[in-house]
Amino acid sequence: MKNILLAALLLATTTALAAPPPGPPPHDRELLPPRELAEFLNLTDAQQAQAREIHDTTIRPLLEQHATREAIEAAHETARNSFAAMLTKEQRAKFEVYEEIRALRERGREGW
Repeated sequence: MKNILLAALLLATTTALAAPPPGPPPHDRELLPPRELAEFLNLTDAQQAQAREIHDTTIRPLLEQHATREAIEAAHETARNSFAAMLTKEQRAKFEVYEEIRALRERGREGW
């Protein structure tokens, strides 16, 4: 009986250790939280409100509906384009650097 319990405990421990650590959800691939990105880009209050509106109308509904990964990724692309369009020239330059770093990080996750 002890051997069976020991084997079960060993199997459970080995299985738990072998499982990959949970990664971020597919929609959580940003480098900075929204407030920190707003600070990095030096967004005005009006721009921050506009960014929230873009998120609330393009991405949030799909997340609430548990839409497919493809639909959510397409919404993120639409939101990024809308967000970039509202930025000043200087802010857009910083955002483009941010996006390049985010893309490099994403490729690193995929193993290149």
